[in-house]
Amino acid sequence: MHKKQDFLIRVIDDEQYVLDSLALLLDVNGYQSECYDNAEDFLISVAPSVPGCILSDIRMPRMSGMELLFKMNLSLADSD
Repeated sequence: MHKKQDFLIRVIDDEQYVLDSLALLLDVNGYQSECYDNAEDFLISVAPSVPGCILSDIRMPRMSGMELLFKMNLSLADSD
């Protein structure tokens, strides 16, 4: 069984107070997290070799959470 510290929760939201609150909540509960204030920065800096999950806002400027999901699915399909 994996420990909480073995996973990275990536939080994507355009509201800084949401990022700060979730980062604190995750940290207090023993989880590691990385926060991004937009989907583009997340896509540029993500390290897919680190297991974890994504917690994303749906309504963000420039690229929505649904657009992010679509782009991630496309890049997974391209790597097959």
